[in-house]
Amino acid sequence: STGMKLLRCAFFLLAVVAGTVLLPRPGFAQIVPLLIVSDSSISEDTSAALNISVTTPLAGPDEQLTVSIAGIPDTWTITAAGGTVTWVYDTYGAGTGTWSITFPPGQATYAGGIVLTPPLHSDLDLTGLVVTATNTDIVLGTSATATDTIDVLVDAVVDPPVASSSSVAVGTAGAVAPLLLGGGLIDLDGSETLSLRLSGVPAGFT
Repeated sequence: STGMKLLRCAFFLLAVVAGTVLLPRPGFAQIVPLLIVSDSSISEDTSAALNISVTTPLAGPDEQLTVSIAGIPDTWTITAAGGTVTWVYDTYGAGTGTWSITFPPGQATYAGGIVLTPPLHSDLDLTGLVVTATNTDIVLGTSATATDTIDVLVDAVVDPPVASSSSVAVGTAGAVAPLLLGGGLIDLDGSETLSLRLSGVPAGFT
């Protein structure tokens, strides 16, 4: 509309003065999305809701927002907040490790919602994720992009071991009673060790 174009022209003039215009085009600049991110810190075997916020000021109905995150291994699980596995418009390429979502024209904001879960029992950090927000004019084909990086830091958690034992009946004093004790680790990635200790042995037993 004429009113919207006047507002966007005013935004362009202000952006020129501030030196923030990246991709000028006839009449006004393609608006650069405002991208805000922050790192996440979680415990092993939990999930991280990525802190990503995107706003495109004064975006018109002919503009389309795309948000992508590169560097996600296919061993990590991607879900939406609330447990939904996918959105209607999102995609993930295991070969490139890139997740992206493209919204219908006119939707100018993204308030996060993607949740990443590391492999079971893994405490390996996920660093250097590249977040890109792109605002595209679907009529003119021009676009403006903002990019930043985030990390997901995973703190190790000690998993409780599995212990087993069985009772032994010995009818003769002085006989040897073999104790059947066992134990095992749940986390088998080499980050934990197992030791067994028997306590409560009465005096006189050897």
